[in-house]
Amino acid sequence: MNNLNGQLNIIVLIGFLYLTTPTILYAETTMEQDQGKNEYTNNCAVCHGTEGKGDGPYVKQLINQPTDLTALSKNNGGTFPESVVYQLIDGRRVSISNEGRIVEAFHGPEDMPIWGDEFRIVEGDEGAVDERINNLIEFLKTLQVK
Repeated sequence: MNNLNGQLNIIVLIGFLYLTTPTILYAETTMEQDQGKNEYTNNCAVCHGTEGKGDGPYVKQLINQPTDLTALSKNNGGTFPESVVYQLIDGRRVSISNEGRIVEAFHGPEDMPIWGDEFRIVEGDEGAVDERINNLIEFLKTLQVK
């Protein structure tokens, strides 16, 4: 009986601690998202803002308002437009739809750097450029509003 009381006391204590201890749940991030966040912080936040809303400290010097990166999925019917975002970040060749035709053009917004060229200069390797852009995309997915 004494052993049963001891076990019961432990169960009650665990329950009490569970109910009274504040629990904060954090979604675990992947290594790709962490690397993408670093990429974003170093290269994008100055224009797009730390939270991706297009309100970075450099915005007053720009001709065009930076895109609100938190609404990419929302503005695309709830699906993140991965290939379009990839092409816009890469900037070397952008496929755009023009009245049902696909037109190849170079980087769209004049204010945004052509990151594909910038990354190639640093990396010297197309695979590394692809990895940097994909990591950035993985981070951008975490910024999407529901």
